[in-house]
Amino acid sequence: MASQTDRGLQPVIAVMGLGVSGRAAMRYLASQGFQMMVSDAGKYQDLQAADLAFMTEHGVAYECGGHTLALLRLADQVLVSPGISQALAMLHDLRARGIAVPGELAMAAPPLDPPTVPTTGTHG
Repeated sequence: MASQTDRGLQPVIAVMGLGVSGRAAMRYLASQGFQMMVSDAGKYQDLQAADLAFMTEHGVAYECGGHTLALLRLADQVLVSPGISQALAMLHDLRARGIAVPGELAMAAPPLDPPTVPTTGTHG
């Protein structure tokens, strides 16, 4: 099946993890006109009302209670929040299917004008 990108359309991007950076990524992607979906391990009742309203307003498909390949395989790219291990078998499966799994910096850096010096944190 041809991806959105193969058809000359904006890629569909899944945001995996709806913590602080995942919420920021979701808002940034929406501001850039991307079609997106969200996958979060937390419970539905723990989602913030503002996030639910935002996703509804922007037509964002989402899942809660765990990440599933059924949703993530629909994306052209899966943006993984820093709190999620890049070593997950699920991410290896997505990469094997040709789905890009970039980090946040790879997503945010292209529109920046050089010179740019990013400062990042770490989870361990």
